[in-house]
Amino acid sequence: MNSKRFCNINLLGALSVLLCVSSNTYALDQTATFTGGGDGASWSDSNNWDLGVSPCNIGIVEFIVIIPNGFTVNDDVANCQIQSLEHGVSTLNILANNVLNISTDATVTDSGVISLQTTAILNVASNFVLGNNAKLNLSAFADFTTSTADISGVVTADGADFVAMPFYLVGSRARLYANNGASISISNSPTYSSSGLYTDTSCSVFGCAARTFNINLFTASDVGTQLDLSSVQSI
Repeated sequence: MNSKRFCNINLLGALSVLLCVSSNTYALDQTATFTGGGDGASWSDSNNWDLGVSPCNIGIVEFIVIIPNGFTVNDDVANCQIQSLEHGVSTLNILANNVLNISTDATVTDSGVISLQTTAILNVASNFVLGNNAKLNLSAFADFTTSTADISGVVTADGADFVAMPFYLVGSRARLYANNGASISISNSPTYSSSGLYTDTSCSVFGCAARTFNINLFTASDVGTQLDLSSVQSI
């Protein structure tokens, strides 16, 4: 009978690999947290990560990547694959022409931002979660694909493609903006209902007060732009 054993190791400076083999299968999962201790921004700078290596899967080592609050990270690796992504209130820029493949899930915390520059590619093999007021920005010819998506933030596609199936619009703040020939497809989405009102609370020396104002939930502009809402039962 085959069995599977998971081993954790510490990576300090250079990548050390400890094989943990039981019968015919083995795996090594490592959690890499961005610290900004190098140049403060580059994915490829090993000193920016607590493990001392730039996290891209290599051999049997797979990385669970955590980007905490307060950072701007530039993915400057041409082709990188990781196991999963936990993204805080930070900004992740996938630079032009680069590819980031995530073999399981990606979660973007409320108000976090992921931006794909021109012709950049982001593939999420399992589920993509975009938190409340988080943003996914796709520049011209960028490409985003995922098996499923739970969206309660803002997707902006500028001449790019966003494809997810099934696609779930969560709550009343999910917003989809497409322009310059972009394509956003909502497949197998449940009912989405919203008044189009947005409320927040602002504070000053005189106290705090709630503000309510209208926002655009969906926009599509320019020739060739497609915003497919055909599967949404009600809006």
